[in-house]
Amino acid sequence: MIKARTATLNQITHLLITAPDAIRSKYSALSGDKRVTTLARLRPASDPAHAPLLTALRTLAKRVQSLTEEHTALTGELDQLVTILNPGLRAAYGVGPDTAAQLLVTAGANPARLHTEASFIERGLRRDDAFADAYRQWFTAA
Repeated sequence: MIKARTATLNQITHLLITAPDAIRSKYSALSGDKRVTTLARLRPASDPAHAPLLTALRTLAKRVQSLTEEHTALTGELDQLVTILNPGLRAAYGVGPDTAAQLLVTAGANPARLHTEASFIERGLRRDDAFADAYRQWFTAA
């Protein structure tokens, strides 16, 4: 959803770049959510000369809003699920719902991997340190 939302925002930006001066100056000055909200409320029939462009902008803006709502709802559900499955992991500093879900999926059928937050993190840090050392050795040998 995030990739689709970003792609849609890029489409809006590209349409505005190629739009006539009046439209470009009016909507390019806006940024972020304000631009999306304004474009979603467009009335293309009020400007028959630019109706196709304004319709496309309105449709894209509504898609951004829909994808944002969908992402917010699913992230909320994911947050509830990972909190139920492992409240300690979700309560750890810097562990959001996406990261917690990925860690739980990685642990898979072996929840002993997540016996304690510290052991899981230490195990990961050792692997990262070994990889970093190997990379440094390879890099200096090249």
